[in-house]
Amino acid sequence: MQVMIKFIIQAAIFAFFSSVVHADSHSEEKTETEQKIVTSKKLENSEERMNKVIALQEKREVLKKLNIAWAAYKNNEYQVAVDQWQELATEGNNVARFFLGLMHSQGQGFDQDDVEAANWYMLAADEGYIPAQWRLAILHYHGSGVPQDYKKALDLYTTVAQSGDPYAQKMIGTMYSNGLGVQQDRIKAHMWFQISAENGMALALKEQEKLAAEMALDEVALANSMAIKCLETNFLECDY
Repeated sequence: MQVMIKFIIQAAIFAFFSSVVHADSHSEEKTETEQKIVTSKKLENSEERMNKVIALQEKREVLKKLNIAWAAYKNNEYQVAVDQWQELATEGNNVARFFLGLMHSQGQGFDQDDVEAANWYMLAADEGYIPAQWRLAILHYHGSGVPQDYKKALDLYTTVAQSGDPYAQKMIGTMYSNGLGVQQDRIKAHMWFQISAENGMALALKEQEKLAAEMALDEVALANSMAIKCLETNFLECDY
């Protein structure tokens, strides 16, 4: 009987220590796995920080070149400006593309060439660069360097107008007033003239007053309410 009890006690002790050893082994495996995860995350964070540093440095280099080009442009040192902007433009910088278009359009550093200007504007405009869209709209409106296309001009002016540009807003009013690229609509013309005038375009105010004299009172009232709604909805609701 005593032998049996001794055997049971020894078996229990063995089982206890076996479980402890197994637990320690499992704990070591878990700790090693967790350490690998921590190390991996540290490497990822380190790589992310390095990428941010590189991106920041690249941004600084771009800004430096843009500043050099702008300073040269203001001093009529066109070749210096062209050298900087052409390098940046080939790398996809839309500011540089815009200014190369502007210089071709105005004959600064190049022979005056609206066709080449339009090409540069289009590259930047297609990527949503507002100043390039504005200049391209002017070219399409007048048919300079590109075929005259009032519809394209209106589409571009509309995009620019929605960014808050009063000149583009006034031009949309002009196009609706004269039926250029769109069906003639005095109410919408009045609306856009009003929006432009409220943004400080004095000429738009004159056009608005001139047009209002030819419209019925209910048309003017509708145009006024549409202008308010258009602005309040950030140009999302500018129709009847």
